[in-house]
Amino acid sequence: MTREQIDAASRYSRFVVLMRWAMPAAAVLMLLLLLVWPNANGDVRELPKATSVGQREMTNLRYTGLNAKGEPMVVTASRAIQMGDMNAPIDLQAVKGELTRSGGGWARLESNSGQYDQKANRVLLTGQVHITDDAGYDIVTETAEIDLNSPAQAWGQQPVTGKGPQGNIRANGFRITDEGKTVVFTGRSRLVLPQGR
Repeated sequence: MTREQIDAASRYSRFVVLMRWAMPAAAVLMLLLLLVWPNANGDVRELPKATSVGQREMTNLRYTGLNAKGEPMVVTASRAIQMGDMNAPIDLQAVKGELTRSGGGWARLESNSGQYDQKANRVLLTGQVHITDDAGYDIVTETAEIDLNSPAQAWGQQPVTGKGPQGNIRANGFRITDEGKTVVFTGRSRLVLPQGR
């Protein structure tokens, strides 16, 4: 075996180790949103009921509950607005979510805005979608769309950057399927491993 083949095999092994940590971390972080709307048990204040078509608005929205695994979570938005009838999409501003994992860790998500489409059972997050966790992973993209129908999935077609203890990644998009078990970075992707690994 040549030195180049050994180096290539070593780089691939480091990539596999990184992905063993990064993929589950990214999947757990995206599952935070996959499990939040509308299937969680918790205390949620609904938008006010109205008999006529118009605008309903709520400020300082806060949802607390448990995900499907029984882990506590909190989702907040500074403002929620629904125009038209009660089935119209709900626009959200300053969306934040936090999940406390059963193993003691945490995951956080922030987005400048979002929209929950009740009919399609989908959430679209836009503007600095930022995901972090206690393991040191930090992932940023401009948009993320989450389909809450079973099986839940999420995707984004905007550039993704991420960093963590195992290295840094850049990609043109992502797709999470199988309830978060499969994470694929799409388009042109680049992984940079830390020196000495």
